[in-house]
Amino acid sequence: MDLIAGGADPVCAIEPNPVLADRLRGAVRGSRATIEVMETAFEDTQLPQNYFDLAVAATSFHWISPAPGLARVREVLRPGGAWAMWWNVFGDPERADPFHHATHRLLEPLHRSPSAGENGRPPFALDVEKRTAELTWSGLSEVEHRITRWPLVLDPDGVRSLYATFSPVSRLPESERRALLDTLAGVAATQFAGRVERNMVMIVYSAHKPEDM
Repeated sequence: MDLIAGGADPVCAIEPNPVLADRLRGAVRGSRATIEVMETAFEDTQLPQNYFDLAVAATSFHWISPAPGLARVREVLRPGGAWAMWWNVFGDPERADPFHHATHRLLEPLHRSPSAGENGRPPFALDVEKRTAELTWSGLSEVEHRITRWPLVLDPDGVRSLYATFSPVSRLPESERRALLDTLAGVAATQFAGRVERNMVMIVYSAHKPEDM
């Protein structure tokens, strides 16, 4: 929506999940911009080459194999076109996070999301060395990254709503998901007096397709 508010037109949005794709169509209904929502995986889309001025991925590129994904990005951007990908990471490895420590045992057994990154390395988004190298190897140039640290304050209902969106939680059977969310909200209420502060990290990577490509 921010891209559209900033004047992006036309816009091609790619969302493989049918529920989220429908929600996106509803959110942009009535917009003056020409918006196409493609309900497919990025790897399977039929997109014109050397066409787009800007391509972005918001808290999503960890679901795509970096090498072929970035090669595809390079193909669809016009020469000089820009690429940006960003994440809000829930937890800062450089700062103490009491709520994470208090709830780690509850979340550790769950399916590991690719956002967690490789074993022994930082979370996917914060692995600056690997992400920068991938962008460079893909043929993109002017590779940069920017990090912003900020606090997210949640009450127990906010904890429940936030954690319900995490893929390892959302994929649980309904009864298990509800029980886990109840427990997390209970920890927030009893051990943190109804006020949880998470150390958030926003990281943005940007690059350009060289003019001579």
